[in-house]
Parts: sequence; structure tokens; C-alpha cells
Amino acid sequence: MTALLCGPQIGIICAISYLIIGLFYFPVFHGGGSVGYILTHEFGYLLGFIPAAWTCGYLSKIKRNANLINYSLFTVLALCILHLTGILYLIFGKILGNWIDSLSSLILINTILPFPTQLLLCLSISLISLFLKRILLIK
Repeated sequence: MTALLCGPQIGIICAISYLIIGLFYFPVFHGGGSVGYILTHEFGYLLGFIPAAWTCGYLSKIKRNANLINYSLFTVLALCILHLTGILYLIFGKILGNWIDSLSSLILINTILPFPTQLLLCLSISLISLFLKRILLIK
């Protein structure tokens, strides 16, 4: 949402800040936090926030008068980038032998099952972003 409202640079700063806070300060991730979280299969999806924030912020910046459909497409594209990054991390981890589970079950658990509800979140984030953009008079 920050990337939609404030652009790609602020979006990336927020994504990196979230990772730093979760890795070194507070357990803000789903499974907790700490540096050891890098070795979990969920961490690739967290890394995906960085390119997803940039993409979403960049698209909203070049399309200044975006509507709900545009914002929804931007967020869905960012979600796909996030999941692609997570899947690449899973593949990389599987090649290195970090995961005991099969790659297909990890992709099922981390991408396929949560994806439909995350699509609904994309729509709600788009609605809230448009609302905030109008209230805060962000151009």
C-alpha cells in the first residue's frame, strides 16, 4: 500500500525496513523472526516484497490518475512477483538441500493455497489506497 501511495523508492525502503525489523528486532513475521528466519522456506516470499513494492510503486507513479481496476492490476502483478520470488527461493533452497519436504508440497503450501485469499487482499488494498489517496490529497 505504501508503494501505491508514495512510489517505488519509499515502497522499497518500507519493505527493507520490514525485513530488518523482523530479522534483528521484533518477531513480526508469521513464524516469528530473528536472523535464523533466513533459513526458512517462507523467507523468499518476504524477499519478494522488495521487487513487488518497486513494481507496484513504479506503475502507480507512471499512471497518476489510476482507478480501482489499474490499482487492482498493479497489486495483482506485485503479488505474482512476490510469489515468483518465493518460488525461486524454494527452488534454490531445494537445490542446496535446505528443505526436507518436496518442492511441489512447498509450492502448494506457500503459493497455491494462500493465493485466492491474497487476491481478495489485492482488491481491498486497492480500495483503501484510492480512498487514502483522495483523503490525503496525494498526487
